[in-house]
Amino acid sequence: DNYNLWLQSRIKKSFDCEVLVTCGEHHLYHASAAFNNSGFQSALVVVVDRMGSDHEELLREAESVFKVNQEYNFEPIYKSYWLYRAGGAIQDDENFKSTKELKIKFPNCEIVTDSGLGIVKVYESATTLIGQHPLENGKVMGLSSYGKDKKFKNLFIEGIPNTNLFTHLAELDNPSILKEYYHHKIDLNAPIPKDGYELYADYAYQVQKQTQNEVLSLVKRKVEETSSNNVCITGGYGLNVVNNENLVKNLPEVNFFFEPL
Repeated sequence: DNYNLWLQSRIKKSFDCEVLVTCGEHHLYHASAAFNNSGFQSALVVVVDRMGSDHEELLREAESVFKVNQEYNFEPIYKSYWLYRAGGAIQDDENFKSTKELKIKFPNCEIVTDSGLGIVKVYESATTLIGQHPLENGKVMGLSSYGKDKKFKNLFIEGIPNTNLFTHLAELDNPSILKEYYHHKIDLNAPIPKDGYELYADYAYQVQKQTQNEVLSLVKRKVEETSSNNVCITGGYGLNVVNNENLVKNLPEVNFFFEPL
């Protein structure tokens, strides 16, 4: 609240107009920007983002789906959170309490709080492996085109990231990495070795393939549940053009808008 008041006062000094700053809901901001730019009168807005707003410093927004009507009402119908204290001791009763609070806050919304990762956190495990900052996920998208589709373990179980396969590094933003590949991690900003690059390319391929399948499954399910044919895609993962092509290819009846910001 104090931050919003400060921000509001700063904006008022810059613009001679009435200013309203709402409470911090990161995914709602993404959704609002995407819907406003889409030109749709009504739509589903799917947010797939790494670091959304937190809840009680325990849960962090990962994916959200909003149903937006012609009256500009943003109704959350799906929200997935990852456990923010990744790698630390998390008490079941804490998670249960926070989940219950979220269900009260969003009474008509599907709430998922079953993993220490979200879709983008799974994706960043490949980014961490090749020695890049989590914001450099686009490099994994490029590298994935050099990988081969070999048999690999499921990074998701029934739509939920398989937390047991991953660990988190004690670095800024706690990047995730596959436990099995921990000793193959490349030093920060070091080049991928020419000898043995296949391990990195093949894992990038798997991360791209499995995460985009999860996004497709989520979008398809919510389109079927709501009978909405207009869909906005936003959040950091919305910049993944390989995923976006996959959505258009597999859901030809849907009108998509991909938020470029």
